[in-house]
Amino acid sequence: MSTVGNGQYTDCSYEVLLQAMVQKDVRAFGVLYDRYAPVVYNLLFHIVRNESLAEELLQDTFWQVWQKIDQYSGLVPG
Repeated sequence: MSTVGNGQYTDCSYEVLLQAMVQKDVRAFGVLYDRYAPVVYNLLFHIVRNESLAEELLQDTFWQVWQKIDQYSGLVPG
């Protein structure tokens, strides 16, 4: 697991980012968004086949992540 240096999260795992987000660290959320938004957008676009709808769903998805981050337990199902 990567450690955070100088407040930067660029090289951190998603677990570290999520733990920081539990503490409401907006910088960690920004890194998570930048890292995963393209993948999520492509998946959403593949499903809905509409750019503006995929963008709206992308924003809603990440908004829900931010709103419900306090429910994150650190456990990954599987």
